[in-house]
Amino acid sequence: VSLFSMEISRAESEHFDALIALDEGNYALADQRAYEAMVLAARSLVRTAFLDVGDDPDDIIQEFKTRFYDTELFYDRFAKGKFARYLLNRHDNPPSNVDKDIAHSTIDEAQLFIEATHAAEARINGLITS
Repeated sequence: VSLFSMEISRAESEHFDALIALDEGNYALADQRAYEAMVLAARSLVRTAFLDVGDDPDDIIQEFKTRFYDTELFYDRFAKGKFARYLLNRHDNPPSNVDKDIAHSTIDEAQLFIEATHAAEARINGLITS
């Protein structure tokens, strides 16, 4: 089992917890957990290139942006940087008042971000082993 697989499973678990919080009507917690899922997914990818990134969201986001977004390694063939911008926008502009729609949107964006992280890791791994 790769380090990436272990790390990304933490993000997927956090995403699941966000869904539970949404179902329970705790929208602020659902939004926070969805955001944390994106941060954990970004960290899982960053750790493939920089093992000592740590747990601080600001550091993780900066390393992710520098190593994967700015270099376009995270870019989707059709959506370009759209999925990465979900994380970057949520990090830079956290909502002040979270309702059901905002929480649901953040959860959806987290799912897409996690899927894009899987795809980016597979692409990057393919480049390295090719």
